[in-house]
Amino acid sequence: MPDFCEKLKSMHPDLGIWLDYFVILATVFIYYYSFWSPLKLFESQARKKWEVMKYMATNLDDDYGRKFNFNFTIMLVQTSFCYYIEPVKENLVLAWLSRKRRRFSLYGKILKVIWHHGIYCAPLNFRMTINQGFCGWAFREGNETSWGNIKGGILRQEIADADSTRLNDEQRKLNEAVVIAASCPLVLIDKDVNGLKKKVIGVLNVESRSPASEELLLDASKKYKFYERVVALSRIYINLHS
Repeated sequence: MPDFCEKLKSMHPDLGIWLDYFVILATVFIYYYSFWSPLKLFESQARKKWEVMKYMATNLDDDYGRKFNFNFTIMLVQTSFCYYIEPVKENLVLAWLSRKRRRFSLYGKILKVIWHHGIYCAPLNFRMTINQGFCGWAFREGNETSWGNIKGGILRQEIADADSTRLNDEQRKLNEAVVIAASCPLVLIDKDVNGLKKKVIGVLNVESRSPASEELLLDASKKYKFYERVVALSRIYINLHS
Protein backbone atom coordinates (compact mmCIF):
# COMPACT_ATOMS: atom_id res chain seq x y z
CA MET A 1 0.00 0.00 0.00
CA PRO A 2 2.78 2.57 0.72
CA ASP A 3 4.35 1.78 -2.68
CA PHE A 4 0.97 2.24 -4.33
CA CYS A 5 0.50 5.64 -2.63
CA GLU A 6 3.98 6.77 -3.68
CA LYS A 7 3.27 5.78 -7.28
CA LEU A 8 0.01 7.79 -7.21
CA LYS A 9 1.82 10.80 -5.78
CA SER A 10 4.45 10.59 -8.52
CA MET A 11 1.71 10.51 -11.14
CA HIS A 12 -0.12 13.47 -9.63
CA PRO A 13 0.69 15.22 -6.32
CA ASP A 14 -2.98 15.75 -5.41
CA LEU A 15 -3.91 12.06 -5.75
CA GLY A 16 -2.11 11.15 -2.54
CA ILE A 17 -4.00 13.79 -0.57
CA TRP A 18 -7.33 12.62 -1.96
CA LEU A 19 -6.42 9.05 -1.13
CA ASP A 20 -5.77 10.08 2.49
CA TYR A 21 -9.17 11.80 2.59
CA PHE A 22 -10.79 8.68 1.19
CA VAL A 23 -9.18 6.46 3.85
CA ILE A 24 -10.35 8.82 6.64
CA LEU A 25 -13.91 8.94 5.30
CA ALA A 26 -13.98 5.16 4.87
CA THR A 27 -12.81 4.69 8.47
CA VAL A 28 -15.54 7.02 9.75
CA PHE A 29 -18.11 5.21 7.60
CA ILE A 30 -17.09 1.78 8.89
CA TYR A 31 -17.08 3.01 12.51
CA TYR A 32 -20.57 4.47 12.15
CA TYR A 33 -22.18 1.38 10.66
CA SER A 34 -20.30 -1.19 12.70
CA PHE A 35 -20.42 0.46 16.14
CA TRP A 36 -22.27 3.75 16.49
CA SER A 37 -25.38 2.86 14.50
CA PRO A 38 -25.96 -0.55 16.21
CA LEU A 39 -25.37 1.09 19.60
CA LYS A 40 -28.02 3.73 18.94
CA LEU A 41 -30.40 1.06 17.69
CA PHE A 42 -29.82 -0.99 20.85
CA GLU A 43 -30.46 2.06 23.06
CA SER A 44 -33.64 2.83 21.14
CA GLN A 45 -34.89 -0.75 21.51
CA ALA A 46 -34.05 -0.72 25.24
CA ARG A 47 -36.09 2.47 25.74
CA LYS A 48 -39.01 0.96 23.86
CA LYS A 49 -38.80 -2.17 26.01
CA TRP A 50 -39.24 -0.19 29.21
CA GLU A 51 -41.96 1.96 27.65
CA VAL A 52 -43.89 -1.21 26.82
CA MET A 53 -43.40 -2.57 30.35
CA LYS A 54 -44.56 0.69 31.89
CA TYR A 55 -47.61 0.75 29.62
CA MET A 56 -48.60 -2.84 30.49
CA ALA A 57 -47.99 -2.32 34.21
CA THR A 58 -50.16 0.80 34.14
CA ASN A 59 -52.88 -1.15 32.35
CA LEU A 60 -52.81 -3.81 35.06
CA ASP A 61 -53.18 -1.12 37.71
CA ASP A 62 -56.00 0.55 35.75
CA ASP A 63 -57.89 -2.75 35.40
CA TYR A 64 -58.18 -2.83 39.18
CA GLY A 65 -59.30 0.81 39.25
CA ARG A 66 -55.99 1.86 40.81
CA LYS A 67 -57.47 0.50 44.02
CA PHE A 68 -54.27 -1.23 45.07
CA ASN A 69 -51.54 1.07 43.67
CA PHE A 70 -49.29 -1.79 42.64
CA ASN A 71 -45.52 -1.47 42.61
CA PHE A 72 -43.61 -3.42 39.98
CA THR A 73 -39.97 -4.49 40.15
CA ILE A 74 -37.78 -6.57 37.85
CA MET A 75 -34.70 -8.07 39.45
CA LEU A 76 -32.05 -9.94 37.46
CA VAL A 77 -29.49 -12.30 38.92
CA GLN A 78 -25.76 -11.75 38.90
CA THR A 79 -22.81 -13.36 40.64
CA SER A 80 -21.27 -11.13 43.32
CA PHE A 81 -18.21 -11.48 45.51
CA CYS A 82 -17.47 -10.45 49.11
CA TYR A 83 -20.79 -9.05 50.33
CA TYR A 84 -22.71 -8.59 53.58
CA ILE A 85 -26.43 -9.03 52.93
CA GLU A 86 -27.92 -12.03 54.73
CA PRO A 87 -28.41 -11.68 58.50
CA VAL A 88 -26.55 -13.78 61.05
CA LYS A 89 -28.63 -16.74 62.20
CA GLU A 90 -30.41 -16.16 65.49
CA ASN A 91 -29.05 -19.32 67.06
CA LEU A 92 -25.56 -17.83 66.88
CA VAL A 93 -26.19 -14.53 68.62
CA LEU A 94 -28.91 -12.80 70.59
CA ALA A 95 -32.15 -12.20 68.69
CA TRP A 96 -31.94 -8.44 68.89
CA LEU A 97 -28.40 -8.49 67.60
CA SER A 98 -28.96 -10.97 64.77
CA ARG A 99 -31.20 -8.54 62.89
CA LYS A 100 -28.47 -5.92 63.01
CA ARG A 101 -25.54 -8.11 62.00
CA ARG A 102 -24.96 -9.54 58.54
CA ARG A 103 -22.80 -12.50 57.70
CA PHE A 104 -19.95 -12.34 55.21
CA SER A 105 -20.32 -14.27 51.96
CA LEU A 106 -17.36 -14.84 49.69
CA TYR A 107 -19.49 -15.19 46.58
CA GLY A 108 -23.05 -15.99 45.56
CA LYS A 109 -25.99 -15.02 43.40
CA ILE A 110 -27.56 -11.62 43.97
CA LEU A 111 -30.87 -10.28 42.68
CA LYS A 112 -30.43 -6.67 41.60
CA VAL A 113 -33.17 -4.20 40.60
CA ILE A 114 -32.97 -3.13 36.95
CA TRP A 115 -36.47 -1.64 36.53
CA HIS A 116 -39.26 -0.45 38.75
CA HIS A 117 -42.61 1.25 38.35
CA GLY A 118 -44.90 2.62 41.03
CA ILE A 119 -44.94 5.02 43.95
CA TYR A 120 -43.20 2.90 46.59
CA CYS A 121 -40.80 0.74 44.59
CA ALA A 122 -37.58 -0.78 45.79
CA PRO A 123 -34.72 1.61 44.90
CA LEU A 124 -32.40 0.72 42.04
CA ASN A 125 -29.57 0.05 44.50
CA PHE A 126 -31.64 -2.54 46.37
CA ARG A 127 -30.10 -6.01 46.46
CA MET A 128 -31.04 -9.34 47.97
CA THR A 129 -29.66 -12.84 47.70
CA ILE A 130 -31.51 -15.73 46.12
CA ASN A 131 -31.99 -17.11 49.64
CA GLN A 132 -34.15 -14.19 50.78
CA GLY A 133 -37.83 -13.32 50.54
CA PHE A 134 -40.44 -14.35 47.99
CA CYS A 135 -38.16 -13.18 45.17
CA GLY A 136 -35.37 -15.53 46.18
CA TRP A 137 -37.86 -18.35 46.71
CA ALA A 138 -39.35 -17.85 43.24
CA PHE A 139 -35.89 -17.75 41.68
CA ARG A 140 -34.65 -20.91 43.43
CA GLU A 141 -37.67 -23.10 42.76
CA GLY A 142 -39.12 -21.59 39.60
CA ASN A 143 -38.57 -23.72 36.51
CA GLU A 144 -41.17 -22.02 34.35
CA THR A 145 -42.86 -18.63 34.03
CA SER A 146 -46.29 -19.86 35.03
CA TRP A 147 -49.05 -19.50 37.61
CA GLY A 148 -47.87 -22.46 39.67
CA ASN A 149 -44.36 -21.08 40.03
CA ILE A 150 -45.33 -17.73 41.55
CA LYS A 151 -44.31 -17.37 45.18
CA GLY A 152 -46.29 -14.87 47.19
CA GLY A 153 -48.47 -14.17 50.14
CA ILE A 154 -49.50 -11.60 52.70
CA LEU A 155 -46.09 -10.15 53.37
CA ARG A 156 -46.71 -8.37 56.66
CA GLN A 157 -47.28 -11.75 58.27
CA GLU A 158 -44.00 -13.02 56.81
CA ILE A 159 -42.05 -9.90 57.81
CA ALA A 160 -42.93 -10.55 61.44
CA ASP A 161 -41.11 -13.86 61.13
CA ALA A 162 -37.48 -13.05 60.35
CA ASP A 163 -36.54 -16.72 59.91
CA SER A 164 -39.01 -17.35 57.07
CA THR A 165 -37.83 -14.47 54.90
CA ARG A 166 -34.16 -14.26 56.01
CA LEU A 167 -34.29 -10.51 55.42
CA ASN A 168 -31.84 -8.27 57.23
CA ASP A 169 -33.03 -5.40 59.38
CA GLU A 170 -32.76 -2.79 56.62
CA GLN A 171 -34.66 -4.96 54.15
CA ARG A 172 -37.41 -5.63 56.67
CA LYS A 173 -37.89 -1.93 57.35
CA LEU A 174 -38.08 -1.22 53.64
CA ASN A 175 -40.83 -3.83 53.23
CA GLU A 176 -42.71 -3.51 56.50
CA ALA A 177 -45.56 -1.51 54.88
CA VAL A 178 -46.04 -4.03 52.06
CA VAL A 179 -49.29 -5.99 52.46
CA ILE A 180 -49.11 -8.52 49.62
CA ALA A 181 -46.39 -9.59 47.20
CA ALA A 182 -46.20 -11.95 44.26
CA SER A 183 -42.88 -12.94 42.65
CA CYS A 184 -42.79 -14.69 39.28
CA PRO A 185 -39.62 -16.34 37.95
CA LEU A 186 -38.36 -15.08 34.59
CA VAL A 187 -37.37 -18.20 32.69
CA LEU A 188 -35.79 -18.16 29.24
CA ILE A 189 -36.33 -21.26 27.11
CA ASP A 190 -33.87 -22.07 24.32
CA LYS A 191 -33.75 -25.01 21.95
CA ASP A 192 -30.52 -26.90 21.42
CA VAL A 193 -29.45 -30.36 20.28
CA ASN A 194 -30.41 -31.80 23.66
CA GLY A 195 -33.92 -30.34 23.59
CA LEU A 196 -35.29 -27.43 25.59
CA LYS A 197 -32.87 -25.57 27.81
CA LYS A 198 -34.29 -23.42 30.60
CA LYS A 199 -32.50 -20.61 32.38
CA VAL A 200 -33.89 -18.53 35.25
CA ILE A 201 -32.59 -14.99 34.77
CA GLY A 202 -34.48 -13.20 37.55
CA VAL A 203 -37.92 -12.39 38.90
CA LEU A 204 -40.75 -9.95 38.38
CA ASN A 205 -42.23 -8.81 41.69
CA VAL A 206 -45.64 -7.14 42.12
CA GLU A 207 -46.65 -5.79 45.50
CA SER A 208 -49.22 -3.55 47.15
CA ARG A 209 -49.32 -1.55 50.35
CA SER A 210 -53.09 -1.23 50.35
CA PRO A 211 -54.84 -3.15 53.17
CA ALA A 212 -57.63 -3.95 50.70
CA SER A 213 -55.19 -5.91 48.54
CA GLU A 214 -55.45 -8.90 50.90
CA GLU A 215 -58.64 -9.87 49.07
CA LEU A 216 -56.56 -10.68 45.97
CA LEU A 217 -54.94 -13.59 47.80
CA LEU A 218 -57.67 -14.60 50.23
CA ASP A 219 -60.25 -15.17 47.48
CA ALA A 220 -59.29 -18.13 45.27
CA SER A 221 -60.83 -16.78 42.05
CA LYS A 222 -59.30 -13.33 42.52
CA LYS A 223 -55.94 -14.89 43.33
CA TYR A 224 -56.02 -16.94 40.12
CA LYS A 225 -56.86 -13.88 38.01
CA PHE A 226 -54.21 -11.73 39.74
CA TYR A 227 -51.50 -14.35 39.31
CA GLU A 228 -52.41 -14.80 35.64
CA ARG A 229 -51.92 -11.07 35.10
CA VAL A 230 -48.53 -11.23 36.82
CA VAL A 231 -47.53 -14.14 34.58
CA ALA A 232 -48.68 -12.29 31.46
CA LEU A 233 -46.57 -9.28 32.37
CA SER A 234 -43.59 -11.55 33.08
CA ARG A 235 -43.90 -13.22 29.69
CA ILE A 236 -44.02 -9.86 27.96
CA TYR A 237 -40.70 -8.97 29.55
CA ILE A 238 -39.18 -12.32 28.56
CA ASN A 239 -40.20 -11.77 24.93
CA LEU A 240 -38.78 -8.25 24.96
CA HIS A 241 -35.61 -9.44 26.68
CA SER A 242 -35.04 -12.17 24.13
